[in-house]
Amino acid sequence: MLTASLRRWLTPKRAAVLAMALVLLSGILYWVLHRSPDEAWLEVLKRGALIVCLDPSYPPFEYEDEATGKLTGFDVELAYAIGDYLGLGIEIATVGFDGLYDALKARRCDVVISAIPYDPLLTQDVAYSVAYFDAGVFIVVREEDDSIGGVEDLRGKTVAVEWGSTGDVEARRLQNRLGDITIKPYQSPEEALQAVKSGEADAALADAISAYQFMGREGGVKTVGDPVVSSPYVAAVNIKGRALLAKVDEALLHFRKTGYLYDLAEKYFGVRPEHLWP
Repeated sequence: MLTASLRRWLTPKRAAVLAMALVLLSGILYWVLHRSPDEAWLEVLKRGALIVCLDPSYPPFEYEDEATGKLTGFDVELAYAIGDYLGLGIEIATVGFDGLYDALKARRCDVVISAIPYDPLLTQDVAYSVAYFDAGVFIVVREEDDSIGGVEDLRGKTVAVEWGSTGDVEARRLQNRLGDITIKPYQSPEEALQAVKSGEADAALADAISAYQFMGREGGVKTVGDPVVSSPYVAAVNIKGRALLAKVDEALLHFRKTGYLYDLAEKYFGVRPEHLWP
């Protein structure tokens, strides 16, 4: 029975609020006790292997080694490293780039690791990992040049770009903002980077992959500052695979901390980048 003091305190309004709170609490308890486990992660554990979708036509991230006929590349080694970290085997499912997300949706694989950029328009359908590589646009200068450290230092400079590239678009935007920038367009990123090395241009705005490949092959240039435009590469899982995503993130963060991602970059680009992820 309620005491007189409790009856006075328990007004109809307070009783209604208390009832709503009890209903809410019971709902939360039911969800905690009966929620469905992450089926994707349970399936991976049951299988003992992680199925990874990738498109093997994009060196140095994923490609077929001509000498051995085996798949190799930055992403391929990264996938196997994730498997080792999680105590799982790795099975590779090769899929054309345009079909990667469809393959993930159809559950042909558990995760996509294939040099895919983060796409905010797809976040209702897939969940993205932390970034493991930034393929964005960087400022590239001659190796001995310390006069340029960021976009503001491009005032009064000649900037080489690949015609029609993101670097070209960004250079024109900077030209409108800063004013005194001369833009020299070239037919390829390699030509733009060679112009910097030879002294035809003071700097280039080039994508990270082209820049790193040129640095590893030709030398004589370097990237400086933060990316002018960021384009993070990420892994993707089904939107419902949150437990699986957490495990992939755990592995990638571990590789960031240990320097393993830099080791992969050095192996496949021939240079150790200063800035590898956003």
